[in-house]
Amino acid sequence: MKVKAKWAIKVNGEWRKAGDVFEVSSIDDIGNAVEVLQKEPKPVQVKLEEIPEEKPEVKAEPKSQRAARTRKRTNE
Repeated sequence: MKVKAKWAIKVNGEWRKAGDVFEVSSIDDIGNAVEVLQKEPKPVQVKLEEIPEEKPEVKAEPKSQRAARTRKRTNE
């Protein structure tokens, strides 16, 4: 869970300053020294039927190269 330290505390051998936001597995050891910001999120289950299939993009046919060509200029 994500917590915010109310004052300087030592968690798992590491000092945390007041206002630091960090992750812990449980708050049993640190008690009221932290403010809980986010509890463990519920796992999201996605059914395969709900995922839309990706369709390949259809590209337009390229323009004819013949119209863009010009004759070479000859110097006489």
